[in-house]
Parts: sequence; structure tokens; C-alpha cells
Amino acid sequence: MSKKDVALFPQTKRFADQLQTLLNRTVCDNARVDGKIYPDCMQSVVGTDLEDFTSNPIRLRTGTATPL
Repeated sequence: MSKKDVALFPQTKRFADQLQTLLNRTVCDNARVDGKIYPDCMQSVVGTDLEDFTSNPIRLRTGTATPL
């Protein structure tokens, strides 16, 4: 892993954590967002239930939101 990849990992993880928090506070219950780095193609991927470059959908909340 290059220095660029190492520097990108904390940013990817932080963005995934922030997105997970936003989803779970607004429209989802128990969404799991993760970030991965693929150094071979120099890409960072953020999504739910990641499988390589594919992210699977998550269920949206159907009831009223809980107070923050």
C-alpha cells in the first residue's frame, strides 16, 4: 500500500462513519456503512454491505423517526 493509500484510508473510514450516523439518525435503522480501498485501481469505495465494488441496498425506516 502506497503512502497515498495510507492517507486515504482515514478519510474513507471517517466519511463512512459520518454517512452511517446520518442514515441511522434520519431514514434508517441499523444501517452499516463501510469503506474499502482498492490500491490496484487506486479507488476508495464507500457503501452498505460492500462486496468488491458493489453496494447492496438497505431498508428505509417505515415508521416515524425517533427523536434525536
